[in-house]
Amino acid sequence: LHSAFCILHSAFCILHSAFCIHSSCRPVMSPLSFRLPGFSGFSLFMMVVSMSFFGLGSSQPFFAKAQSDNDGSAASACPPPLVKPVEPFDLASYLGEWYVQAQAPNSYQPVNTLYCVKATYSLEDGATTPQRIRVNNQARTGSVTGPTRGGLPGNNDAFLQAIVRGNNKGELAVGPRFLPDFLKGPYWIVHYDSDAGEAIITGGAPTQTGENGLCKGARGSFFNPNGNGEGLWVFTREAMPSEDRVSALTDKVRELGLDPSVLVRVPQDGCGTFETD
Repeated sequence: LHSAFCILHSAFCILHSAFCIHSSCRPVMSPLSFRLPGFSGFSLFMMVVSMSFFGLGSSQPFFAKAQSDNDGSAASACPPPLVKPVEPFDLASYLGEWYVQAQAPNSYQPVNTLYCVKATYSLEDGATTPQRIRVNNQARTGSVTGPTRGGLPGNNDAFLQAIVRGNNKGELAVGPRFLPDFLKGPYWIVHYDSDAGEAIITGGAPTQTGENGLCKGARGSFFNPNGNGEGLWVFTREAMPSEDRVSALTDKVRELGLDPSVLVRVPQDGCGTFETD
């Protein structure tokens, strides 16, 4: 789910304009449109790079209203010293299905898509360096009975892929599988309890100051193309844990120095089976 990621639409437009000065290419539409008149090989490459990271969904505010704007300012206390990839880390035990209980809306997971959010991780076939993980994110839009977002039948051609960055620590990078590895967004497992079946994930080191001096992630932008620190997720293996347990995990978020006011509670009751399961 994972991961925060680059939004380089503005960069594409600027670079394409600069390229056209030398190439006399025709004006083009947004790289997010389906019509691509006047595209050269360079332009097509920049379009691919500029595509937004695919993600999932939303619901109602959790402990406070969701913060969707980068309205904080960097402070010396951020990122908090406790927010770093866990180590040692057992990747094999982490793989499998996770249910998102609360998360921060982000550029690729707007609030109206945060229903029934879950993520499934499995190793890619074959030995590779770095190790590669198939990421299958699923959610519903609008309600727990809304249309499915994400997921592909059989999980064989999942749109997203993770690579293992850290040696024996919970540091991954996630993005569309067609992107070069260096453009994939940071995915840090900052709390993991295999026995309890719980995890807390950030999109890297949060650099912005939120409520009560706690830290939150910066939004993806031209100057922050990988959305450094964007994203905060609370995972459990259990689809519908008790509210006391979710509250305890939220307390853990605060103990790590992260701002829990950005979290939105993700409904999991009544979700049913995804069509792509």
